[in-house]
Amino acid sequence: DVSDDEDSYLTSKDALMTDLNTLGLRDIEKKYCELVAIGYTNSDISKILKVSVMTLSNLRKSLRVKLVPLCL
Repeated sequence: DVSDDEDSYLTSKDALMTDLNTLGLRDIEKKYCELVAIGYTNSDISKILKVSVMTLSNLRKSLRVKLVPLCL
């Protein structure tokens, strides 16, 4: 059922955003995580967020450190 899939997606998204909020991520970091989870490429994300691909590279480095608690 499509509505069940949509409800499941929204529940998963809400859970992810709650986890990201508890880690103290900046708004751009949370938006980047959301866009990656949806399946956007870095090229697309750079256009959406109006930042360079190099900025996204630096953002990913920062996120690797900050997201470690979610992996434990």
